[in-house]
Amino acid sequence: MHVNALPLEILELIFSYLEAKELTCTAGVCRSWRALANNQHFWQAIYKKTFFHWYGENERVDWKKDFWETKRIHTNWLQGSAKQNILNGFRHTIRQLQFEKNILVNSCGPLIQIWDLITNQKIASIKNDNDFYVKSFQFNNDKLVCSAGDNWTNINIYNVHTGKLLDKFKGNELAIQCVQLNNNELLIGSKQIVLWDIEKKKKIISMSEQQRGLVNCLQFDQALVISSHKGKKIRVWDKRTGNRVFTLRGHTHLIHCLQYKNDCLVTGSKDSTVRIWDARKSFNCRGVLEGHKGSVRALQFDNWKIVTGSKDTDLRIWELSSGKLLSKVATQEPVYTLAFDSKYLFTGSSLLRLYDFSSYVKRKSLCSVS
Repeated sequence: MHVNALPLEILELIFSYLEAKELTCTAGVCRSWRALANNQHFWQAIYKKTFFHWYGENERVDWKKDFWETKRIHTNWLQGSAKQNILNGFRHTIRQLQFEKNILVNSCGPLIQIWDLITNQKIASIKNDNDFYVKSFQFNNDKLVCSAGDNWTNINIYNVHTGKLLDKFKGNELAIQCVQLNNNELLIGSKQIVLWDIEKKKKIISMSEQQRGLVNCLQFDQALVISSHKGKKIRVWDKRTGNRVFTLRGHTHLIHCLQYKNDCLVTGSKDSTVRIWDARKSFNCRGVLEGHKGSVRALQFDNWKIVTGSKDTDLRIWELSSGKLLSKVATQEPVYTLAFDSKYLFTGSSLLRLYDFSSYVKRKSLCSVS
């Protein structure tokens, strides 16, 4: 029996076992096979199987087109290949970046600058109440909060889409070093950690004990608060009771940055290492990432990769599951902050740089793994 004489249901079953390259090749055999090979159901299944960490991120119309575009982006991340642009020069070092839903916010000296990445226009410049640098900010949904005032003891709340001041209140007696916002819950770090309800302007709970340093890094979710205190240790707190439940040791120098989500904690230190901690196993350290030659000042991770920036001028891209180094990107200057999504990576130093991983780029353009 000729293969084309097979019932359509049998052909569809056979085609469902084909990989992307094989499915593409069959499209050139004949018209009937081309129609089958372009079936969106097959390409949706291949996309889901291959890129589960992207699947469901956006509504997709053309699964075949999206598969090949995503494959190109994914390969660029694996190889560290991206088109680089310098977006702006600044008088002061860019100390913090946040990038979500086409809104980019950066702090630079006494200014917080808000950018619309669709129009490539600056939405607003917010100047701190004093002429000193902005210690910390964060935006969530429509609100942006930052420490403010002459001694950084106040909290200012702005509309992130307009830069308009919505509210302000005194958040602490000592300078607020860092802030984290989740809906109406605001976590501030100073000598102690305080959780606020910003709608009611009411303290929910405080977390403190004998500590030698100020809190310089914070993250929290529904159950836990993670902090470092300008030292080598990470403290894990029960958000409901305010009690410390874990103290994590391993870094040999000051911890500069951390991120916690989905039961995974990643920390970066002046000891030039990055550590991965598993919350499901009492925050055991399951990996130490070595290779940077300077202090790790910035990091971010998603479902499959970690991106780290260092004073050694390297960006490094690691596989989250194994800790394997995937690629390096040379930046020519120290990296103090970074933020990325599936396509774009922003870094901050004296320059604001954009790395576009969705572009067609030759492999040798930026970096290599040695």
